[in-house]
Parts: sequence; structure tokens; C-alpha cells
Amino acid sequence: MRPLRQRLQIWVLGASLPLIFILWRPAMAQEPCEVAHPLAPAQEHYRGRCPNCGMARAMWARTWVSFENSNGPQSVCSLHCLADLALKSGESPRRVRVALYLEPKTMVPAETAVFVLGSRAKGTMTANSKPAFASAVAARSFAARCGGQSVDFAAALAAATADLPAENR
Repeated sequence: MRPLRQRLQIWVLGASLPLIFILWRPAMAQEPCEVAHPLAPAQEHYRGRCPNCGMARAMWARTWVSFENSNGPQSVCSLHCLADLALKSGESPRRVRVALYLEPKTMVPAETAVFVLGSRAKGTMTANSKPAFASAVAARSFAARCGGQSVDFAAALAAATADLPAENR
């Protein structure tokens, strides 16, 4: 049996390591396009689940999409699921709004958003990410740090649709 002092030192060191890591982590160099995606911890003020895949908005709010179709107002977790539902239903979504990737509380009309296709940012339901931004300047700034190319909504949705066969295996 170890002496009490040695056991106490081991306990203090063991209890301190997680705290040291938490305090030190923000100072570590991070990937410039690394953002909390999915949101962790989940942000409970975001309500809803994707009807296509079941993902919770509380975690996937950065890529959330709302739209209308013949079933009325809908929301999905990503352009992937929007493309998938459009393909399954045979109808194009109307009044599409997308969450801004770096400001997920803000939803904007998809036609006014600028998407960055194929960046190093984590995608939702896809390896080919398509985060949305409010302006071409914001999208270009993100693309300069994280790669990818700026595209409009039609091109982002077309890319999501083209990716479906490989992603839905």
C-alpha cells in the first residue's frame, strides 16, 4: 500500500489533468474551418427532427433547411435530405430557407445564400459539404480558409442530388 501522501499526489494529478486539458485546448492551434458541427453539446432551443433520416435539429442546426411541398411546411437536416425527399416525392421544394453555417439561428432564402461546395468543413449526411453563407464575401472568406468553391443554391442542390446514389448505399 502506498503512503497517504503519494496516493493524494496521484489523486490530485489525476483530477487535474482533465481541467488542464480543458483550459489548454482553446490555446491549441485549430483547423481554421473547424466549427462545432454537430453542435456539442446539443442546443435544446432548436426543435425538430429530420423526417428523412431522424437527425435532431438540436445537433445539426448549422445545415438545417426548411421548405414547402404538397405536404405543407417541412424541415430537414441538410441539402442531402432535401434532395432525397425531392427525389422520393417527385416534386421540387418551394420557399426553401437555409441556416447560415456560422450563424445557425439565422435562416435565409436559399436563392440569396451562397454555398461553399467541397470544403474541409464537416458535412451533414455527406462527405461533400455545402455550408451556406449570407454573402459572396463571407463564402469566399470561408473558402479561402477551408477550400471549396462558391456556388448558388441550384448548383448546391444539384451536387447534393448527384451525390445521392453513392451516399444512400
